[in-house]
Amino acid sequence: MKSNNPRPQRTVGNRGAHPVLFVAFIIALGFVAVSAVGFEAASGGTIRSLLASAFVALALSAFYLLTLRSLRHRDIALEAVESFNAELEQQVAERTAELSALSRHLLNIREDEKKSIARELHDEFGSYLTAINMDLSRMRDKIAVTNPEQTVRLDRTLNLLNQAIDVKRRLISDLRPSMLDNLGLGAALEQYIDEWSRYTGIAATFEHRGELESGEEGCLIAIFRVFQEALNNVANHSGATAIRARVRRVGDSIDLEIADNGIGMTEAARNKPGTHGLLGIRERVLAYRGRLEFSRAPAGGTVIRAWLPCKPARQSEATVADTKALG
Repeated sequence: MKSNNPRPQRTVGNRGAHPVLFVAFIIALGFVAVSAVGFEAASGGTIRSLLASAFVALALSAFYLLTLRSLRHRDIALEAVESFNAELEQQVAERTAELSALSRHLLNIREDEKKSIARELHDEFGSYLTAINMDLSRMRDKIAVTNPEQTVRLDRTLNLLNQAIDVKRRLISDLRPSMLDNLGLGAALEQYIDEWSRYTGIAATFEHRGELESGEEGCLIAIFRVFQEALNNVANHSGATAIRARVRRVGDSIDLEIADNGIGMTEAARNKPGTHGLLGIRERVLAYRGRLEFSRAPAGGTVIRAWLPCKPARQSEATVADTKALG
């Protein structure tokens, strides 16, 4: 990606130093000539004075030419360095854009795989668990009177089965929350943080404002994953008892903020190798040319803020999508 701010071209004649030097040289020659004439008039004129004046003029001429040559060589060297630096910056920008595009592509592939696994869990594994649950429930009803001991065992088995169904639902929600596809980002985040709060026992308040339902699908998924990873990091490492989360649209970007009252996070902890959760957050934010910021909350704990450019979809595009869905 080429830069939109072209550098001013550096040429030999545009510096202003050479004309100043030339004027100084002319003034010096004029001073020497006037001095020589004055000296000649005062002393009656001698050949020695004329030779001395000529020698001084030749010396100044040689100095001017050498200085001019040196400045020209310096200009050429500076032009070469600036051209090389500009080429390097362009190559770095192009490679960065290519890596960002590749990262987004890999993230989209990963999300497609998660979506496929979530669908299989819901359609196949979920139907098996539901059938088992129904059969065990019928069996329990039949033997409830004749064999109470077996009824107790079946109740225990049904309880374990219901726990397995809850785990399946949580796995599906982690892989691909259905609310994200059906109701949009805001509702999906609200549902996720409610379930997360019940599961972890950490009190949570959540606020979302602005149009969050429209935008590039990959960007919306990236925001959800950043939100998910940040909450998991809070649950596993912060020791917090409460968090405050906020998501809002600001122009063409979405602003995400999560603050906890835990032990806080040092810079060394943020940069520690093996912190896969934070690494995943950085990876997703950078893939979409966003910004990520960690800070310490005034009352203690950590504040995570992320800004991701995510332009809202045009009304016409939304209308076309609705028409296709209805059709």
